Amino acid sequence: MEGTLALIDAIIEEHKQLREDIETSEHIADDLGEKTALIDTVDSTMPDVLINHLSELGVKRIDYVVANHAEQDHSGAIPQVLEKYPEAKVVCTPKCKDMLIDLLMIPDAKFITVNDRETISLGDRTLEFIHAPWVHWPETMLTYLRGDKILFPCDFRSRFQGTG
Repeated sequence: MEGTLALIDAIIEEHKQLREDIETSEHIADDLGEKTALIDTVDSTMPDVLINHLSELGVKRIDYVVANHAEQDHSGAIPQVLEKYPEAKVVCTPKCKDMLIDLLMIPDAKFITVNDRETISLGDRTLEFIHAPWVHWPETMLTYLRGDKILFPCDFRSRFQGTG
């Protein structure tokens, strides 16, 4: 996956054409820097599809799983992603952390909570987290990929629409 930035939904990719059959809001598997981040997962009924896509992309390591929102269409497959990539940490708002612990029983030690406008470096890329409570739900957060100027808006427009 060297030299590839893959967005599953908007699909920006240099080497492969992916199937667009994941019902999800937004993803990024960024293997261009020192760290790899996955932004949102998929519904709890579709973890195998997501894991297969990550394998097809050659994603060998995920450092961060960004949870923009605790609803299952965004976070339902976090347990399966953490199982496949045990070094990964879930990045989310404090409110989202509480909800994901309750909903998915993810251990407290697997979380990194971020404040509004806080950033995480992926090496040559930076993710910025923008808290947006009640834009959709109380724990909603947007993620901005600085430099590339890509906003992952969660459910900012009330809901996402799958393309597959």
